[in-house]
Amino acid sequence: WGYQGGGVTIFRDEIAALHAAGILVEVSAGNGGFLCGSLYSPGDYAEVLTTGSVDHSVAYPGSTGWGSSRGPSILDAGYFPDVMAPGESIRSSLPGGAYGYKGGTSMAGPHATGLVGLIWSACPYLRGQVEETMQIIQETATPLSGYTIFNCGGDFVTGPNNEWGHGTINAQAAVEACLQSHEISLSTGWNLVSWPLVPVPAELTGALSTCGSTCDVAWAYDAWDDADPWKQWPGDLAQADETMGLWLHATEPVTLTLTGSPPVSPTIQLRTGWNLVGYPSQTTRPVNEALASIDGCYTRVQTFDASDPGAPWNGYSTSLPLYANDLVALHPGRGYWIYATAPCTLSIAP
Repeated sequence: WGYQGGGVTIFRDEIAALHAAGILVEVSAGNGGFLCGSLYSPGDYAEVLTTGSVDHSVAYPGSTGWGSSRGPSILDAGYFPDVMAPGESIRSSLPGGAYGYKGGTSMAGPHATGLVGLIWSACPYLRGQVEETMQIIQETATPLSGYTIFNCGGDFVTGPNNEWGHGTINAQAAVEACLQSHEISLSTGWNLVSWPLVPVPAELTGALSTCGSTCDVAWAYDAWDDADPWKQWPGDLAQADETMGLWLHATEPVTLTLTGSPPVSPTIQLRTGWNLVGYPSQTTRPVNEALASIDGCYTRVQTFDASDPGAPWNGYSTSLPLYANDLVALHPGRGYWIYATAPCTLSIAP
């Protein structure tokens, strides 16, 4: 897409429809030269993620590509482009099965769309959240401080401006910005825990890295594996999963810091009998509210609070009145045993 000279609004309805469908529209700024107001349309629309080109042969964050179009837009207020990405001497596939080096904002754009994919992979809760995703990319970009040729308007120290926008995209910073952390206090001995976040990394050794050698063994229980339901780490338990409850052993008190993103409507398949599950949520809820999706399909819930050596086991029974149960709520970071009376699906709200 591209109308040299800008000022053409023909794409606006289509872009609005794509954004409403959760599809982020990135547009190359255009190669209209170095003059102010040289944007192509729809790169001069405020609602898209407009990408300009930097020469990455210069140390990061690079220098503005000579032919990369600049703002301002004759249609919308603000500063254009939004961000910059490597666009000079980029190796690319060519027709006929060949490869070669090309330059321009059309080579910069795929770096920006790749970053969108990376963010949505690391932080699934952002998928389809167009404005929030663009804001993260803008806020984590690295300014090309002091770099200007024609001073087309804006802040040339920290950005944004009409030459390099907010700066050159920073993939690591963008992903770290969308991730969250959660601390779990572990007592000496066995702790019944779970991940309130989709862990990054998913590999269990990496997820437990902040625990160091203090966390020396973990067990999970797979109710669906009749032959070998108990899985051990280190051993045959290799992946962390926010739907699992874990018996985690610590040789001394320690704080485990998990990094990840909030789960998106996770579900847990329960089998008849006891199931050891996680509570993948950031919100503490009463037991009956948290387990509303399996109402009538369970009779008992048990958890283990290692910080209370006098009475570590707490339980909830559907046959008892609420005041007679010592487990009244489910908490982020805690694991739970649930006794299901039939196969059912537990849905956990974020």
